[in-house]
Amino acid sequence: PSGARATQFADRSAVLSTHRIWLRHRDDVKPGQRLRRGVRSYKVDQADDADGTRRYLIIRATEVFA
Repeated sequence: PSGARATQFADRSAVLSTHRIWLRHRDDVKPGQRLRRGVRSYKVDQADDADGTRRYLIIRATEVFA
């Protein structure tokens, strides 16, 4: 996790956990999509080429608790 923030959902307090995920470069990862690892799920907020060489993606994502 790279951070967390408190927010309100349906009159309840909740904490959103943000993550920075590194992947091999892919052209098909877009904001709004979801990634899954085991039982954890993440909503992609941003996907950027790490260093301009198209070797890696840095994905900024929010963990989805559902």
